[in-house]
Amino acid sequence: MRQSVALLLFTFCSRALGDQSDNCKRITQNGYTYEWCSGVSVKQYHSSVPVLIGHFDEKRSTKLVERYNGGSSCGNNLFRSAAVIRKCCQNNTNDDQCSDSTSIMSRVTEPRTCHYEIEVCDNSLCPKKANSKPKSTLLSHSEILELREEAREMFYHAYNNYMKYSFPSGELRPLTCDGGEFSFSEIPCLTLIDTLDTLAVMGDFEEFKKSVIRVTENIQSFNIDVKVSVFETNIRVLGGLLSAHIIAEDKEMIPGDWGYHGELLTLAKDLGDRLLMAFRDLIPIGTVNLLTGVPKGETPVASVAGAGSLSLEMAVLSLLTGDSRYLKAGMHSTAAIYAARSNLNLVGKHIDTETHEWIETGAGIGVNADSYYEYLLKTAILTGDEASWSMFADLYESVASYISSGDFYPDVAMHSGTLISNNVEGLLAFWPGMQTLIGDLAPASRTLNALMSIWRQFGSLPELVDSKERTFGDVDVEQSYLLRPELIESLVYMRRATNDNSWLLAGKQVLRDINTYSRTPCGFAIVGELSTGSPKQQNQMPSFFLSETVKYLFMLFDDALTPEGSRFFGSDDPYVFRYGEFFSFLFFFFIGMKGVVYSSVGLLPFPFASSTNKRPGGHVGASSGSDTCELCFVSFCEYCVPTCSGLACSRPFLRFFNCSAIIRMFSRFAFRYTRALREFLSNTSRRQVYTSEGYQSSEC
Repeated sequence: MRQSVALLLFTFCSRALGDQSDNCKRITQNGYTYEWCSGVSVKQYHSSVPVLIGHFDEKRSTKLVERYNGGSSCGNNLFRSAAVIRKCCQNNTNDDQCSDSTSIMSRVTEPRTCHYEIEVCDNSLCPKKANSKPKSTLLSHSEILELREEAREMFYHAYNNYMKYSFPSGELRPLTCDGGEFSFSEIPCLTLIDTLDTLAVMGDFEEFKKSVIRVTENIQSFNIDVKVSVFETNIRVLGGLLSAHIIAEDKEMIPGDWGYHGELLTLAKDLGDRLLMAFRDLIPIGTVNLLTGVPKGETPVASVAGAGSLSLEMAVLSLLTGDSRYLKAGMHSTAAIYAARSNLNLVGKHIDTETHEWIETGAGIGVNADSYYEYLLKTAILTGDEASWSMFADLYESVASYISSGDFYPDVAMHSGTLISNNVEGLLAFWPGMQTLIGDLAPASRTLNALMSIWRQFGSLPELVDSKERTFGDVDVEQSYLLRPELIESLVYMRRATNDNSWLLAGKQVLRDINTYSRTPCGFAIVGELSTGSPKQQNQMPSFFLSETVKYLFMLFDDALTPEGSRFFGSDDPYVFRYGEFFSFLFFFFIGMKGVVYSSVGLLPFPFASSTNKRPGGHVGASSGSDTCELCFVSFCEYCVPTCSGLACSRPFLRFFNCSAIIRMFSRFAFRYTRALREFLSNTSRRQVYTSEGYQSSEC
């Protein structure tokens, strides 16, 4: 009887999925039969005549992609080849009728002449169902604690050596153990300024106070004859000064008079005034001399990311000084770039700041464009500016329609949507984190898993790699990992939004790989030559490694140790950031304001934003019995509607959002002080409404 059942199941699987024998699999499609013999060959049959598509190419094959080359000629000096791509197919995941080891051919395509792509559904790559995932695959409390302390040790290894060998130079050179300068912003103390808020995140307020004094003693003004990148100086120096000022002024966090009297804000205003010299038109020039202004003969061409990612820091500078010039400059530049978009609602990579004509018409979310999208969303969240939200929503829809391709986002032509290349850029790792902020979890988790598969293959995330071939071009930097933080930042958001600790396994791999390949006796180094399997260290440690990369690693594990709704950093630590009247909104979600505790009553009132009390999307929260609506941080979601009658979502775009995920993301932050939402959150913030798969690794 058992043999009969087994035969029936085999017959079912074979008939439903094609002829799938143990050694060779077959599938018939459009009158042709394709045969794949794993590790041997791929053939095509038509009228029983075999045509060799390719022999197995072991050197170019990986666990997930098998290459078959050297097939028969198909004319014009072309020879047939194939890529067999193994993947989890959700409709076959954990199919009770087929074993977990079932591997079947599901589809054959010919993306270019004589090159075939064969999709193979492999159940062994699929995650187990949530209710059947073995608990042993997740990290224990002691393991998470150990990883958090490893991240802390990594920070102090890099920080202490920067202070010992490099300060007051801009950056540490980790191979020669001496100081160097960041070529795009040769400003003294750059790494220390950028890192001040991380000291606060670590709870090291004594070192924070000492370092604030070090900065103010070494820099009295920015009256320096040096050319700097407006974008890099804005996010690293202006952002660092503003975030540290907010922390330094917080008497709940740092009680008593310790000698700080607003010097960092004075420096920030001085720097902000000098950066404004780049605004000869609505869109700023990319480079400015801090002493003399825009250099003579400077190119008017600026990147979209550089010119369109100034609004967060400029907005906070306006808020703290009462001078609206900074906010207006940042907002106007963002809007001017949006106004030049194509009829597909896509923006390019480089634009002429004088004519507003596009110089580079490739559209994408990676290098030279990434932070433009990010700042639009985060500016909408921070300021309540409805125009920023509307611009973001339009562009987000177009990215989903024209740029999204499978789990990645390759560049396309901005006017036609035609694919330019299959390249995956490391910088696009910010995108799933941004999607998590708005609750679009399903595509976010898929892209995050796809990026982690690249990480596992190379031991890091390269600057640029072909998504299909997993190969590099001729430019050395393409196969380098620059210690970037975007992937880890996205892991922090995803774990926080879903409360799914499987993502900690991804963080563990990232942490251990950085320690393995990048650690040096006096810091951490960027690495190159990833294709060789033996990454080569290079003599640079960017400031953002301390201000973002290791900080996000620390936060990823620290947040998982913290009981929901009680406190944020740490579990047993005396310096823990407890909920108090000083704490509601953390600026670490914003690249330019990394790690800051912000405002005592929810979002600070923003005098330069729209006078309406509606948030982006039109939703607000209100106190019971009151006609006045307060700001509501889930303004993108339906959930705010019952708290304030007469307001409703107006954009069909909002259907993408998982509002429960947004609530989970921010319930410990801005919501706490919105009285109308407190009762609502007590009933909903712990619900598991989670539509992504969790982290997919060999450990899961």
